[in-house]
Amino acid sequence: MDTIKKIIISRINLIYLYYKNFKIKMGVTMRLTKVLLVSLFCLVIYSCSGVYTQLTYDMSMESVERPTDPKITYGDITTKTIKEEENGKTQFFHEFSDEMIEGKFYFTTQSIGFELKNKTNYTMKVLWDNCAFITPTGETQRVIHEGVKLIDRNNAQPSSIIVRNGKITDSLTPSDNIYYVSGEYGGWRYLNLFKDHDIYSNMENVLSEAKEEYLNQVFSVLLSFEIEGNVNDYIFNFKITDIGSEVY
Repeated sequence: MDTIKKIIISRINLIYLYYKNFKIKMGVTMRLTKVLLVSLFCLVIYSCSGVYTQLTYDMSMESVERPTDPKITYGDITTKTIKEEENGKTQFFHEFSDEMIEGKFYFTTQSIGFELKNKTNYTMKVLWDNCAFITPTGETQRVIHEGVKLIDRNNAQPSSIIVRNGKITDSLTPSDNIYYVSGEYGGWRYLNLFKDHDIYSNMENVLSEAKEEYLNQVFSVLLSFEIEGNVNDYIFNFKITDIGSEVY
């Protein structure tokens, strides 16, 4: 609630600045000044609706599916989910490690962030066009990574190189969740990874529907990379363990 108060106070100050600026520079009459203030007040009330409630998803890494190539020694894989809280917000980090790779995942509302380290003595290629997001319903969605122009989201993506013992930090976004809205107030828009809602939705209903649809469901992230001509597909399976809401 302190965040909301700060936003409201900042917008009240903005009203005063607008009022002072218009009164001095335009010499408006008292009646026009009142109209201006009422208009600005309505604008602030409308813009304050941007302080919205957002669904949050608690999750755990359930398992990791790896290739079974007998020529490659992957070793045992370890996984760990870490829950961190900062400024009242909760973030989960899902760590993983075997003899070839190590890293961690972290999820935002619209994308999948990750760090990936190449633990081998060979150069690794990340094959972005082979990577995917698998929804709780089993739908496999193409993804794009950081740096790809949104207008090129459906085009082929060059692979990225990770040198031996090197690492990258990147993120994945389902390309089907990205769309363009034309018009004066248009631009690129993103759908959420899971349930979408607008600021006017009844959040009790939204939360109830989200729990019915996603709670205890499993979704997956596929990372694909190539080492010495061998393609390795790792499928990371996550389970949604709880769904709540936070005010932003």
